[in-house]
Amino acid sequence: EPMTRKDSSVSATTQEWCICLELGLLCVYAADLALSYTALGNVRFFEKRWGCMYLAVLVASFADIVMLRALAGIKLRPTRALRPMFVIAHVRGLRQQLTTILRTLPKVVDI
Repeated sequence: EPMTRKDSSVSATTQEWCICLELGLLCVYAADLALSYTALGNVRFFEKRWGCMYLAVLVASFADIVMLRALAGIKLRPTRALRPMFVIAHVRGLRQQLTTILRTLPKVVDI
């Protein structure tokens, strides 16, 4: 039976599939990160701020899924707001734009 707009609750099966899909994508991101680490080496990998940020977002996302599974009633998923960082970490132009915006914010606040 199709769900109506009034019935916005998602079935448990759909939630499980979404969590499995999210976990699978996080594993792909982890494999990408592992390949970057292998290619760059320990020192060069951790010199890059965006690589460290990518690692932090990945760890936080995995922790979020673990907490979701451990605390079944939890609804708040704060790491969802960090998902665009996966794209930003890979696209140089976006990184440059974000860095420029962050550098100009203090000057705008002073006005």
